[in-house]
Amino acid sequence: MATFTVSQRINGDFQYNLEVSNGQVILHSNGYFEKSDCLATIELVRRLVAVDAAFECLSPSGDRFYFILRSPAGTILGMSERFFNAPAMRSGMASLKLMAPAASLVDSTALTSQRHT
Repeated sequence: MATFTVSQRINGDFQYNLEVSNGQVILHSNGYFEKSDCLATIELVRRLVAVDAAFECLSPSGDRFYFILRSPAGTILGMSERFFNAPAMRSGMASLKLMAPAASLVDSTALTSQRHT
């Protein structure tokens, strides 16, 4: 079981984390000025995890691996945690593909949602 949690950063931006039952965050987003954009991104993630071409695997330092999920237009929709090796990264991708489509959604901003000015 997994949960998308929408939260608000101190600067007022909205973000999501996709957390699995053991508390590990397997995907997180950049900040969004509008909550509606964050929620729309979650729906894109749910659909695009089935598309292998949406995943970009990276290892900039050669000792840590992570992946990015991109929209067809190239926009970053989410980024994984860092993994110690490529097989662990691929396992993380498989977990994301399995869990994201049916993940529940928790909006932790429902009562406090307002932009800081």
